Amino acid sequence: MFQNIITTSFRGGGAKDGEDLKETLDREVFEETGCGIEVIGEVGKIIEYRRRWNMKQDSFCYYGKIIQKGDTSFTEKETEQGFILKWMTLTDALRVIEKDKPKNYEGKLIQKRDLIFLKKTKDILTNN
Repeated sequence: MFQNIITTSFRGGGAKDGEDLKETLDREVFEETGCGIEVIGEVGKIIEYRRRWNMKQDSFCYYGKIIQKGDTSFTEKETEQGFILKWMTLTDALRVIEKDKPKNYEGKLIQKRDLIFLKKTKDILTNN
């Protein structure tokens, strides 16, 4: 049922000057996964206030299907930090993130955000 559905979290991703959300999404997914996608629907938006850094962040989540597979194009820094692409089912992704034990402020916020998005995605896909 969830075949060819892609959800992703972007570490440090965001819009470049002049990009709209669709352009940003396409570019970020391609950079992180090497895949071209077709957006099927929107999961939602989360607004985070990170008081420690006096920062507001808008995070958007969509679901879609893969229309073209390729290779990742991680930055040199991401490669040095051990970034890898690992494909898994939505259920497995939820399990992995729920078991994670982030040790820092940002990691805890990312985990909370990603769990909300993944649970909402599962709910949407289960009820469609």
